[in-house]
Amino acid sequence: MVGISRNDLRCLNLLETEPRSPGAIAVALKLTTGSVTTLLDRLESLDLVERRPAPHDRRALLIYPTAKCFQEIGPVYKSFALSLIEHANGYSRRDRDIALATLRDVTALCLEACPPVDGDR
Repeated sequence: MVGISRNDLRCLNLLETEPRSPGAIAVALKLTTGSVTTLLDRLESLDLVERRPAPHDRRALLIYPTAKCFQEIGPVYKSFALSLIEHANGYSRRDRDIALATLRDVTALCLEACPPVDGDR
């Protein structure tokens, strides 16, 4: 991939739908503000995010993904999705239904144990 950590990727996933403040990223990822600053410095040095003044408050910053972010990260997800489809096609319809039901149950249990924070999905 592009040489980023799991928390880096979690941050980029947060930014997929809307820009966020560093503080909101810290809360969502359950990291200290200092850790988020280091994380954002790293992602910015890789040209995956950029800091911009917030439109409503010039003193506040919002973090935006760059075009390079989508170019670098998108193919990883596409490759994974294609591999998953190929693998699932080897299952019978019944086995796919069982696997899907299991994944839904596990997802529900995970969300119950760790509810989304700060508008996450």
